[in-house]
Amino acid sequence: MFATYQTIEVLDLADELAEMINQSEAMSEYHSAKRQLMTTPVTQEKIKAFATMKERFDEVQRFGRYHPEYKEINRETRRLK
Repeated sequence: MFATYQTIEVLDLADELAEMINQSEAMSEYHSAKRQLMTTPVTQEKIKAFATMKERFDEVQRFGRYHPEYKEINRETRRLK
């Protein structure tokens, strides 16, 4: 596939826009807030609890409604979300 001049120009502008977004104050604030959130012990506990429940949910989904804990696991997974 041959790229036309217009395609190359659009890709260059998209790269320029992406760089402007990455250098913006809003992106800097986002990364700072995300870093703070991900290092909070309470958040880490919630992430671990959700990951454990997701594993249980995936196991239950293999058997569907026939799994004995289907309703309980589905409710708990929705609650943790």
